[in-house]
Amino acid sequence: MLFSRIRSKWKLKCSWKRIALILSISLFGLLLSVVAID
Repeated sequence: MLFSRIRSKWKLKCSWKRIALILSISLFGLLLSVVAID
């Protein structure tokens, strides 16, 4: 039962992986631009 719950959470993570990756890349780009401006 617990294992199936973890597996379903993993499926959710996999579906959100692309969005999370894009968000992290955009945030990293913003940080780099701010550092470059400073």
